[in-house]
Amino acid sequence: MVKKKKDSQQQTGTRPPDSPHPALKLRHTLRGHTSLVLGIALSPDGFSLASSSANPDNTVRLWDVRNGRVLKTLKHKAPVRAVCWSPDGTTVATGTSDDKRVYLWDSATGRQIRILEGHSGTVKEVAWSPKGKILASCSSDGTIRLWDPASGQTLHELRGHLKDVDGVAWSPEGSRLCSGSWDNVVKLWVRSQGKKSERWRDMIISFIVSHGFPMVITLHRVPSTKPFASGMPKLHSSNMCSRVIRKG
Repeated sequence: MVKKKKDSQQQTGTRPPDSPHPALKLRHTLRGHTSLVLGIALSPDGFSLASSSANPDNTVRLWDVRNGRVLKTLKHKAPVRAVCWSPDGTTVATGTSDDKRVYLWDSATGRQIRILEGHSGTVKEVAWSPKGKILASCSSDGTIRLWDPASGQTLHELRGHLKDVDGVAWSPEGSRLCSGSWDNVVKLWVRSQGKKSERWRDMIISFIVSHGFPMVITLHRVPSTKPFASGMPKLHSSNMCSRVIRKG
């Protein structure tokens, strides 16, 4: 009888109630921002979520993901394009557009720790190194800056992109940094060995660093022939092309 029931489930395609992979369900809807949400980042322990918003909101909100409540509101004077937690979860880094700054915040108290100045354009992304000793930021000014979070000093300014730098990501061991730009180029920066790059034929919109393999997985956009009403390219799953660049 048990075997017959199992065979029946396989034939009908029904899933046993104790399946280890149930469908995802909506847990919370977090409301509070009064403008577009431009960025989100989950804390390392997974208990808090940071979200950043556009003008006139200009805030970063820290949420408790267990109950959906706001823990802290970090007020800025400009739209907040980028947000990222430090590896130990004690500090939140944010990047703004109009005032072109990077801010460091105490995640427990919501206190502003320091302001990092140097970019001449919108700060589009911020990324902590795996050990939290260096903070990378990229900007529409075409540069990447490496900061010492403890002192607020610029350690290095990386130049080479011809247009806005839209994203940065560290390798898992922290010895390499990737950057993606509107100039259709991904660059791999190495502290002692210079840089490598591969040129593509379209704008890069996102990329990740793989774990466990000596390669970088990147994603770029291929324009569709069917535009939106606004005239922007329409993206479908079939229009997303991936590349794999082996390192070294």
